[in-house]
Amino acid sequence: MRLLNTLTWEMKDFISDDDLPQYAILSHTWGDEEVSFQQWENRAQSDISTMKGYQKIKQFGQLAESWRLEWVWVDTCCIDKRSSSELTEAINSMFRWYQNAAVCYAYLSDVTYCTERSEMTRRFESSRWFTRGWTLQELIAPKRIEFFDSDWRIVGTKVELLVSISGVTGIDQHVLYSRELGTVSVARRMSWAANRKTTRAEDLTYCLLGIFDINLPLIYGEGGPKAFRRLQEAIMVTTHDQSLFAWGRLVEHPSSIINHAQHRGLEPLPWKSPHQREPLLGLFAQSPGEFRDSGQISPVDHRLAHHLNRERPPTIVNGGALLSLVIYETRLSVQYWDDVQVAQPQEVDVAILLCRLGNQGSKLVGLILNPWGDEYYSRTGDLFSVDAFISGMWLERLVYPRHIVPPRPTRLKHGDILLQRWTECLEKDGMKMPVTDSGPAWRTIWGDKVLRLENDAVGDEEVIFFYRQTHSTGFAVSLRRLPITLKEDGLGRLMVQVSQTKSIHGKTATATHWVPLREKEIPLNPGKSYFMSSPPDKWYTYIDHLLHISVKVHRRMIDINYGRYGWVDILEFEMTST
Repeated sequence: MRLLNTLTWEMKDFISDDDLPQYAILSHTWGDEEVSFQQWENRAQSDISTMKGYQKIKQFGQLAESWRLEWVWVDTCCIDKRSSSELTEAINSMFRWYQNAAVCYAYLSDVTYCTERSEMTRRFESSRWFTRGWTLQELIAPKRIEFFDSDWRIVGTKVELLVSISGVTGIDQHVLYSRELGTVSVARRMSWAANRKTTRAEDLTYCLLGIFDINLPLIYGEGGPKAFRRLQEAIMVTTHDQSLFAWGRLVEHPSSIINHAQHRGLEPLPWKSPHQREPLLGLFAQSPGEFRDSGQISPVDHRLAHHLNRERPPTIVNGGALLSLVIYETRLSVQYWDDVQVAQPQEVDVAILLCRLGNQGSKLVGLILNPWGDEYYSRTGDLFSVDAFISGMWLERLVYPRHIVPPRPTRLKHGDILLQRWTECLEKDGMKMPVTDSGPAWRTIWGDKVLRLENDAVGDEEVIFFYRQTHSTGFAVSLRRLPITLKEDGLGRLMVQVSQTKSIHGKTATATHWVPLREKEIPLNPGKSYFMSSPPDKWYTYIDHLLHISVKVHRRMIDINYGRYGWVDILEFEMTST
């Protein structure tokens, strides 16, 4: 740490904190004509006495010297910002430097003194000093702060102005007084910085390092969101407090949820343009501003939170975070395909964060997780309350791993089958795809919402879905394209087939193989198939007069490559009991 002597105005380096003398530290907002380390060192060759920053340093030093403090620290001239290593050390140490200072003088350059008490309070609370990022830690860390107006007249101490400071900053009075941050939730600490600003985008992250007792390398140029993500990742591995993920907009009901009638097609799905939709996001916030509504969220002190963090700690994998969450229930939402202007129902998870919203008893914090394939999930920006008792043992049985990442754009291709609606009264008991040299001939995109033929598929391969009716019998639904679909300028018809099957159990209890029933076993009910004619088309069939199946298909043109067009089949499948 480099200190400035108020008697000789010379700098001196102190390597160890143990060697530091008592010193005063300055808190201020930067303005015009600030004095750098180089300018101060070369002041004999270049007159800097007329600079506003020089006058500020001198008056600060004289004030400290009048209280018998011979050493001071000022962030403008006591850091050689040409050295990236020195700047990194200073920013990572700054909270501690303010913490160890004998006194901090906060200079409010935009506040003029007034004898009328209420007007003086208004001017004090309106100061720009309360809007800057760096002054947050400069307010919390020092043991004593004295505030001065633009003419260096005393306004009051932090203790004397505690009520005003707490009101304008949202920081708890006990935190301002005790400087104890360990009992304050991550979300609440983030909310203190939600309305603050810094000149450089990355500094809105770096000014919070001391607030969370985190050390990070400085990477100017990476941008604010990347820097803030690195901070959140570092916090995640040091605490079980899931309020770190409780950012976003507090709502009564998630905006993306639909009802069962819309899911079944009995009511129309709302089409929303991209700017009207709730965007899909990764686990981490982009800036402290997204914690603006999260100041009243606190972690639940329950053994489950400690257990999850200890036994299954979160990790950073493939551009996202893999962690264990309580999956409370599933709800229905919408996936939009802009290529073909189709709204598609889909199930989403309601995840519970082990956090409480205010003092609402059993009101825990929930968020929506959208699955989009290969066991990846993205979240929305909605936060809402879930009425659930954290003490129940049942909650532990609802813990599942979730890999939450920012969504990756998915475009439809020529020949894709978009399963716009697939409703069923029986659960799938398996799925079968033929194999090519590169793997399965069909693969699913965005979960199981899109079927896509691989490039080396011949074109006659089918994908089969199996359903169980009894212990040993069931039926299969298969989709197949004819070889004509390989023509680049067209798309052939789909074949839909429904056939009854029986199960053959493998060597293990969980292994089940489905095979067709021979016609002689069910002479009255052979397999039923239908070749879709030029879309739109529809087909209805029954299984043992107990299940009713309807299939509808229509076709949409898509732009696949700068004016080259292709086709996508939109398929609706519904299975109901009669």
